[in-house]
Amino acid sequence: MHSLHTDALVCAPLVLMSSFEEQLRAALDEKQSASLRRELRPLAEGVLDLSSNDYLGLSRHPEVIDAACAAVREFGAGARASRLVSGHTMLHERLERELAAFKSCEAALVFPSGYHANLVSSWLPALGS
Repeated sequence: MHSLHTDALVCAPLVLMSSFEEQLRAALDEKQSASLRRELRPLAEGVLDLSSNDYLGLSRHPEVIDAACAAVREFGAGARASRLVSGHTMLHERLERELAAFKSCEAALVFPSGYHANLVSSWLPALGS
């Protein structure tokens, strides 16, 4: 009797999976019938992709590639945590110093993302009042 109970437990996930697959299939069919199904497609050669972060095509520019290779040789490859978590580096300081000089201002502060910069820009004017 115990083995029958165990067999029933082993089969239960198969029934749930089938139900889950049916739900996925129904959702996909619904998207298809409403012409909302999206598919991956290759980027055509020579197309200007204004929706990417590389709309200027600089990722393939020889000077950019050489600079990236030099940076990897000097600093290594891989993402770090944010500088708030793992600390800032001399690269952060150099970038902010060069940005400040470029903008002819006393200092610059680089944020981890455009989202963060937009958050700050919404409340920063209030600090001046």
